[in-house]
Amino acid sequence: MSATPIPMTDPRSWESINEAPYDKLKQKILNDEDEKFAFGIVCNYWEGSDQYKNADAKSNMYKLCCDELGKCTFYTQTWFFLICGGVAFLILIIVIIVVACCCCREGGGRGGGKGGA
Repeated sequence: MSATPIPMTDPRSWESINEAPYDKLKQKILNDEDEKFAFGIVCNYWEGSDQYKNADAKSNMYKLCCDELGKCTFYTQTWFFLICGGVAFLILIIVIIVVACCCCREGGGRGGGKGGA
C-alpha cells in the first residue's frame, strides 16, 4: 500500500523514467492502484512542462501518460482550444452578417406602403 515516492516536479525524474525499461515500468505502475494514482499526478505535472511539448511518442513518459493512462486527451491540448475559438469566431461573424442582411434589407416583401390597396 506504500507508493514509491517520485519527485513530481523534478525533470530529472522524468528523464530517469524515460531511460528505464518500459515493460518493467508499465508492469510496476499499472498493476498497483497507489502507483497508478501517484503516476497520474506526475503526468499532470509533466503535461505542463517543456518536455511534454517536445515529447517523442516513443518516450516512456508519453507512452505511460498518454497511451496507458489517457492523460493526453485531445480536449486538454492547445490546438483544440484554438480550433474552438476559431469556430466560435466564424459563427459570430456569420450571425452578424445574417442579422445585418435581415435588418438592412430595403422594402421587398414587407407589404403595405406604395399605392397598394
